[in-house]
Amino acid sequence: MQVPRANVYSAEVYRGKMQDAGFDDVEIQEIGASVIPGYYFEQMRPELFEHKQDSRFCPGQTGLLLDIAVYRGFTMGLLEYVLVRGVRS
Repeated sequence: MQVPRANVYSAEVYRGKMQDAGFDDVEIQEIGASVIPGYYFEQMRPELFEHKQDSRFCPGQTGLLLDIAVYRGFTMGLLEYVLVRGVRS
């Protein structure tokens, strides 16, 4: 999974893109610190590993590696979990 470089930009650039698309009162909340660590540590609980092996969405080691990659990317400042809201003008 890879995000094209053309789609990687700051919150302020994203705000401008939203405004250019006709949205006013654009609000961007970065909530990664409230979401990603808790999700990661919940997924690392030993009793969940057995259940992950049965998952059809992201089975076995793939799901584990994805969880680790997201957490590491967040702690390195490479990704963020955001909520975006705008009002169509």
